[in-house]
Amino acid sequence: MFLAGAALRGFVTDLVVLNGQGPLATSVPVSVPVHDLRCARLRHALPGLVAVLRRVHPDVIVSTLGYVNLALLALRPFLRGRPRILVREANTPSQSIPTTPWPGLFRIGYRMLYRHADAIICSSRLIGDELRRDFSVPERLLHDLANPVDVASIRQAASAPKRKPGAGLRFVAAGRLTVQKGFDRLLDLLPALPDDTHVTIFGDGPKRPDLETQAVRRITRAPTHFC
Repeated sequence: MFLAGAALRGFVTDLVVLNGQGPLATSVPVSVPVHDLRCARLRHALPGLVAVLRRVHPDVIVSTLGYVNLALLALRPFLRGRPRILVREANTPSQSIPTTPWPGLFRIGYRMLYRHADAIICSSRLIGDELRRDFSVPERLLHDLANPVDVASIRQAASAPKRKPGAGLRFVAAGRLTVQKGFDRLLDLLPALPDDTHVTIFGDGPKRPDLETQAVRRITRAPTHFC
């Protein structure tokens, strides 16, 4: 959506990816050149990344992954023209940094490098609060921008709704099954609902086994199934 919106507004854009074989590959506008570094890990992709950026010579770089954000901010002195760098932080650092291979090194990187970004896009106010409080990022760099939703595409791809048989309330939730999504909090609320309530959760992720176990404990009050 960002690429399509930028193109509509007259910006010339290029897309650089570590691996161009992901499920979203077909959603990239055909007018946008894609530079596939064909690497599974950033450390192997760094020479190719620098080469692409030097060749394309962008005025502005927009990065959306925490570890790539840090790498680009560290590499800026070696890029032609010292382009402006806008980074996006999609998760609260308190949740994302502990999952990295070197949490201590990442904390140092956030504290030293994020303040040198030209702007930081935060998908929630909570993310911005953590960056300001825990990593001394200046408030002037922080900009709240909720994740966009392509409503038209979702409606086009959606099938006709089917209600789970039976009386009572029916709830549907969807998302990646991670701590940040808060599905555990949803399941904790189910005992307060009527006995004939049913919940369907669409998604997958590392927390699925824990959530399924939690759902079994609640099943006498509000049956839940995962899709």
